[in-house]
Amino acid sequence: MVEIGPRRYPQGLVVQGEGDTQTAYASGKAAAEHLDLRMITVKDSGVHGYYGTRKNACVDDAVNAYLIDGTLPDADVECAAVADKRPDIEPGQPAERSGALSELITAVK
Repeated sequence: MVEIGPRRYPQGLVVQGEGDTQTAYASGKAAAEHLDLRMITVKDSGVHGYYGTRKNACVDDAVNAYLIDGTLPDADVECAAVADKRPDIEPGQPAERSGALSELITAVK
């Protein structure tokens, strides 16, 4: 049996893509620097959401190590982008959109 109890994690980890469509790279970088956090940069990526959604072993392994073992990378990490499409959406199948974006796309059509 594994004993479950409170765990003290290192300070934190920022995962940010250079071309993130919803959060600016400069903001993630500034937050990591200001708060003295480790940062994982996903290079040349134009999507939003990296951990556990794109099968990027570089990102997933570093975040899992933090969440499971409480260990941070020794330095900031750069990961190559994998697919800029979510693996759970088949080609040609529209991704679900919500709120204002959905309304804007409908209005443009």
